[in-house]
Amino acid sequence: MDLVWTLLTGFLYAEICVVLLLVLPVASPHKWNRFFKSTFLAIITRRFYLYFFLIMGVLVLFLFEAIREMRIYSNWEHWSDALLSTKMQHSMRFFRAQRNIYISGFLILLVLVIRRLVTLISVQAQSEASLKQAQSASAIIRSLMEDRNTEKVDEAKEDMLLGVTTKTKERIHELVAELNRETKDKEHRNTEKADEAKEDITLTEITKIKERIHELEEDRTLAVITKIKERIHELTAELNRDKKNKEDKYIEKAGEAKEERMLAVITKIKERIHMLAGELKREQVDQEALKSQAASLDKEYYHLTEEYSELQQQMNIIARRGDKANRTIN
Repeated sequence: MDLVWTLLTGFLYAEICVVLLLVLPVASPHKWNRFFKSTFLAIITRRFYLYFFLIMGVLVLFLFEAIREMRIYSNWEHWSDALLSTKMQHSMRFFRAQRNIYISGFLILLVLVIRRLVTLISVQAQSEASLKQAQSASAIIRSLMEDRNTEKVDEAKEDMLLGVTTKTKERIHELVAELNRETKDKEHRNTEKADEAKEDITLTEITKIKERIHELEEDRTLAVITKIKERIHELTAELNRDKKNKEDKYIEKAGEAKEERMLAVITKIKERIHMLAGELKREQVDQEALKSQAASLDKEYYHLTEEYSELQQQMNIIARRGDKANRTIN
């Protein structure tokens, strides 16, 4: 039995070393979890419960044996009349029985402590891994939200550009209408001024002629009056011809100038429309690209939210398992 108890003391020392390694900050929980999930330990953990209950049963048997020995050697009444050597042997055996109780009790306690530490380390490693995944997922979600905010800003800019283009088109139409009205007003004014000038000229000449007629009538020269009347008819005919020619020339010049102005305005408007059409096409292409990017980002956001919900469920399950394990140990 002494050999068995020496082996048990060695096992106790080994358990103490294992507990110190697990408690002291020698390695991180992630490394311990990798060590626990290694191939060698995976083979052992397949029948972990069998080994655990077997070891606990053996240790409990040794504990009962030590208790039995201590109860045997605890009765001093039967050994009162014995010799000193027998009393010394009795006290030594009683001391060994007490020592064996302590050894077996601490062995059982440390086995339970090691099992609990292993479970806590594995749970902590899993929680750290899930926390890292959740942090990475939250960072990705934040980046996606920022991208969506930038897309909203781009869409607002595009809406403003479209509003500006529509306003510029409306302004162009208004300017063209104003140019047409101004050209028409200028033509009417020019024609009215020309008519007024010609009428003023003819009125002055007629007044002069009338004065001359009165003078000639005073002189009572009929021949001169007839000549003057003929001259008046000639002058009126020439004035009418000149008036018609000037009106025709003025109308032709005004029409040519108007056509040239209208052609220049139309060419400018066409160039502006082509530029706006090119800008609109580029904006439409950019909008389609942004829409495709937004659709892909929405899909990625949906997948990431699903992964995030799954990770939260796993974390809740791990937390529940840890609570259950704490309750079972308590």
